[in-house]
Amino acid sequence: MAPAMTPTDRSLKRLQTLVALAMLIGTVAGPAAGIITFRITAEAKIAALETSLAEHVQTVKTLAGGRVELARTLARLEAQMVAMSQKLDRIENRIDNRFGIAQ
Repeated sequence: MAPAMTPTDRSLKRLQTLVALAMLIGTVAGPAAGIITFRITAEAKIAALETSLAEHVQTVKTLAGGRVELARTLARLEAQMVAMSQKLDRIENRIDNRFGIAQ
């Protein structure tokens, strides 16, 4: 038969159980804390990237709008250039006709 446990033995057994439990909690809590920290960090980075992406999309839209405006301005300037060239041709023809210059 096993000898009866003394109060010191019981205290020692409880202390050993508490130490084992603390080690088990540390073993489980360490990786869990790492996973939680990783997830929080990853979510923060994803949110920052989404914000950055939204800003870039807005910049691209703004640039595209500016590009359209530049294309319209260029088309208007080209039309003005054609009109001025035709007007210059008419003026040159009048001068040539007035002074009898053959072309």
